[in-house]
Amino acid sequence: GPAGLRRTPAGRISPAGTRAGLVHEVHFNGDAAKITVVRSGLQGPTSMTAVNGKLYITEAKINEYGKVRNVGPFYVYEQALPTH
Repeated sequence: GPAGLRRTPAGRISPAGTRAGLVHEVHFNGDAAKITVVRSGLQGPTSMTAVNGKLYITEAKINEYGKVRNVGPFYVYEQALPTH
C-alpha cells in the first residue's frame, strides 16, 4: 500500500507505493479519480514533497533489508509533476 501521501500545489494527491516501486498522482473530479504513474522503477519509495512544480521522492529500500548485507546508497529523485 501507499507509504506516503502528499498534496501537490495543483490540489492532487501523490502516494508512494513501496512494493511496486511506483509514485502516482491522483486527480479527483467529484466522485471520480484519475490515477497517473509519475515515476516507476524505484526501490521502496517512502515519501516525497512537491516544490516549484517538481516532486522530490525518497527511497528507503525496505524490501532489501534482510536480503543483502549492504542495501547501497539512498537517493532523492527529482521528478517533474504532470501539467494536466
